[in-house]
Amino acid sequence: AIAESAAAVLALVPEVVAHGNQHAVSDAGMATLLAAAAVRSAALNVLINLSGNPDEAAVKAYRDRLGRAGTGLAQADAIYAAVCGKLA
Repeated sequence: AIAESAAAVLALVPEVVAHGNQHAVSDAGMATLLAAAAVRSAALNVLINLSGNPDEAAVKAYRDRLGRAGTGLAQADAIYAAVCGKLA
């Protein structure tokens, strides 16, 4: 749930960067960094807990959820670069 919530935050940031208050763009950069870190750290916790789970269906379901949550991570660097571009 944490990874999914953080991914949802990450999905909102491009809108803030594009149309939000220029004085808050650094906050959008921080949101990007923190949300990406939250997705990654939550994934680590899930993966360590799955390592001993004998229920293959549950393991697959959790891995699928992590995969969906992680799709926004590919955009995190681009979002951060856009923020930095607005600060320059």
